[in-house]
Amino acid sequence: MREKDIASLLKARITFYTGKKITDDNMHLCDLDIPIENLLYIIVELDETYNLPIYALLSENDYTVFTVHNLAKGLATSTRN
Repeated sequence: MREKDIASLLKARITFYTGKKITDDNMHLCDLDIPIENLLYIIVELDETYNLPIYALLSENDYTVFTVHNLAKGLATSTRN
């Protein structure tokens, strides 16, 4: 998937699970003021439904990766291999 497509997917899933729209792709997702389990649902869905290597990306990076921009960029790079 392309980075742009992954970013759109992330934003759509975040809105679906949280009701919040992402207007800044560089906003840290933990700053959304939502229950953390909602973010866990999104992570599981990215792995199981879309087969994106989200667990590897999170384990190989620090907390700064947890923005729409950084996640989309990292996942797009990972899926090109």
